[in-house]
Amino acid sequence: MSFADTWPVWAVLGALIGLPWAVRHVRQRGWLRHLERLDQPLKLTAVLAVGPQQKVVTVQVRSGGVEKCLVLGVTPQSVQLLDGWPTEVAASGSISQSPSVAEAALPTSSP
Repeated sequence: MSFADTWPVWAVLGALIGLPWAVRHVRQRGWLRHLERLDQPLKLTAVLAVGPQQKVVTVQVRSGGVEKCLVLGVTPQSVQLLDGWPTEVAASGSISQSPSVAEAALPTSSP
C-alpha cells in the first residue's frame, strides 16, 4: 500500500483529530464574538451565587424598542424581581446602564 492508496483514510483521520482542536482554539480565542446577534430580546449579563441554590441574576430585556435591566432573585421554587431600571442605547449600539449594578450594590463612603 502506498500513500496514494491511503490518502482518504489519512484525510479523515486528520479531520477527526484537527477539527475538535480547531473548534476549541477558535472558542478560546473568541474569534466568533463578532457574530453574536445584537438583536436578542433577552441577554444574561451577570450571575452571582449567594447560596447553595440561590442566585442573583442580571438580565437585559428588549421589548418593543424599550430596554430594561432587571435584577432577579432566583431559587429552585421562584424567580423574584429585586430591581429594574431602563437602559440607554448609545449611538454605537452598546448598552450603558444607569446606575451600574456595582454602584447600586456598593455603599458609598464619604471622606
